[in-house]
Amino acid sequence: MGMGTIKRWRHIFLLLVLCAAVYFPSLQNGYIWDDDQYVYNNPAVTGPGGFDDIWFSHRMPQYYPLVFTLFRIEYMLWGNNPAGYHAVSLCLHAANSILLYLVVGNVAPRIAFAAAAMFAVHPLQVETVAWITEHKNLLSLFFSLAACLCLLRFYKEARPVCYLGALLFFLCAMLSKSMAAGFAVVPLAYAYWKNGKVTRGDVAACIPFLFIGIVFGLHTAWIEVNRVGANGHIWSMSPAAHLLLASRIFLFYLYKALVPLEFIFFYPRWKIDIRSLSDWVFFALVVAIAAAAFMARRRTNRSGPVLLFLYAAMIFPALGFFNVYPMRFSFVADHFSYLASPV
Repeated sequence: MGMGTIKRWRHIFLLLVLCAAVYFPSLQNGYIWDDDQYVYNNPAVTGPGGFDDIWFSHRMPQYYPLVFTLFRIEYMLWGNNPAGYHAVSLCLHAANSILLYLVVGNVAPRIAFAAAAMFAVHPLQVETVAWITEHKNLLSLFFSLAACLCLLRFYKEARPVCYLGALLFFLCAMLSKSMAAGFAVVPLAYAYWKNGKVTRGDVAACIPFLFIGIVFGLHTAWIEVNRVGANGHIWSMSPAAHLLLASRIFLFYLYKALVPLEFIFFYPRWKIDIRSLSDWVFFALVVAIAAAAFMARRRTNRSGPVLLFLYAAMIFPALGFFNVYPMRFSFVADHFSYLASPV
């Protein structure tokens, strides 16, 4: 066993210790909002219908069959004891931290452990890890990072099985939570970061991911409006108002990632007014950041612009362009940023 392997296992062990130390208290938590619909009052999880209902009926709050399959298995193991579900959440987050370490280790090994450790303990992750319903986030990111590893192996070895593995893992991510749709642009981002350009072959390799992401994303959006109830006057906005809202949401998550202070479960719901100069300031800041990244692409190693592009892609489903029921109460929530946090 070489020194590199020993160091890697040491880092993995430290990540496990970090996750356990930070999130172990969550094992004492109970159920909260939405956990009834997703777990203990969900007939597909607790009743005789089981896996057939999960995969082939329209009774679920969302079509995330891998999440409800996991809940069903957990229910068979420990029933309604919330500690078991919280333990699985902790384990999934630890696994995601390790997968992120391996992904970053393939492209920037010097910062791999620091990036994974920061992701593991960042306060933005608490809402996802401590909320049983957010098995969705945890499982979706697990499969997304696994897809990243397969893609990296494909680009190194040009083995079709690695590309197919990436597609399969991405499909699993979308079957866990469709906010993972932004991952579809990772092949393009990696090609540009590596070569400074995007070829027709790169675009062709990206098309199946885009197809899966768009189909499942639109399906989720339809369910939110027609079944969950994300419709009505509070979602009625002009295109300009949507742009202003998206700008403010984007900057909110960026700020919380850089300045991790004052986290709450429900943030005040903003009032967007296209006549307000302050609302346009947020839009101007986003335009300025995008312009700076675009101009810097030739003067840097392209990492900054590519990371900004990936972050925007991963957070895009949460920017308010699609009706999402929780936005009835607030336009932002910590758990919406989980899938973008590895960036």
